[in-house]
Amino acid sequence: MVKTLQGDFKPTMALRKPGVITPSVYQWTGESPGLDIMNRAREWESKEGVYCVSVAFGFAYADVPDVGATVIAVTDNNTKLAEKVAQDMSDFIWNLREPFAGKKLPKTEEGVKLAVDYAEKKLTPVIIADHSDRMGDSTWVLQELMEQSAKNFCVASISDPTTVEKIKSESRVGESVTVKVGGYSPCFSGEPVTVSGEVEYLSELQYKAVGPMGTGSVNKLGLSAVIGFGVNNHLVITSTLHQLLDNAIFEAVGLNYDELDIIAIKSRVHFRAFYESEAGAIVVVDAPGLGPADLSQHDFKNLPEKIYPIR
Repeated sequence: MVKTLQGDFKPTMALRKPGVITPSVYQWTGESPGLDIMNRAREWESKEGVYCVSVAFGFAYADVPDVGATVIAVTDNNTKLAEKVAQDMSDFIWNLREPFAGKKLPKTEEGVKLAVDYAEKKLTPVIIADHSDRMGDSTWVLQELMEQSAKNFCVASISDPTTVEKIKSESRVGESVTVKVGGYSPCFSGEPVTVSGEVEYLSELQYKAVGPMGTGSVNKLGLSAVIGFGVNNHLVITSTLHQLLDNAIFEAVGLNYDELDIIAIKSRVHFRAFYESEAGAIVVVDAPGLGPADLSQHDFKNLPEKIYPIR
């Protein structure tokens, strides 16, 4: 900015849209092809005259004509170079469209079965990431874990302030309880699931993040409860939507993290900063929800005439 105001730098930009739309869960830059795309941008930035190459993967759930990836190249008063860089990046993304935007994730039943298989092979902890639950009350994964008789699992968490208040008014820690949890928007979140077990925790919950994402920040989840049921199974119910990013919550509610084989969470990408090296296996499931990987579930009306993989 200073150089621009002093007349020593003239920002000159070019923009391209490669015609590729990707759900948020595919946009992780820690592995290919997202990593390849960003590495190519950094490579261009290292060249003389190229000031900045910005890649915006885009928000796939916006039903607007401008949806999809965008590339902006910035040079110092060099239109030809800016156009060259932007076009190269756009072509690069388009050539990677199949592995980047055309892949498929396992649906709920298949994904949970895969997680159970990994757990039986001792590839623990197995992380099941329910990436499409943007309200926090989805029960699809919990229901499937119960139907497949999974054990040593924890669902952390389901947002249900009504049920937490009900537990507080009727039960105490150590007592038995039967409650219906989640599923407030059945078409997206599934039906409420009945859980019977022991109240293991009931209090205002807060803990300090210990992983790379938000290290040291305090998560305040409001009145929360943990119900223990089945064979070392646990359900964390919070008053607010919560995205688990590390393992600090387990100590906060008195659970032994090392005894858990499967941990089901609500997260798309951020959890990987901690669990990519911590987990024995990761299964990202495409459960029904407001942010699915399968974009054909949405009735788009305002997209461009050609955009991969929808059109």
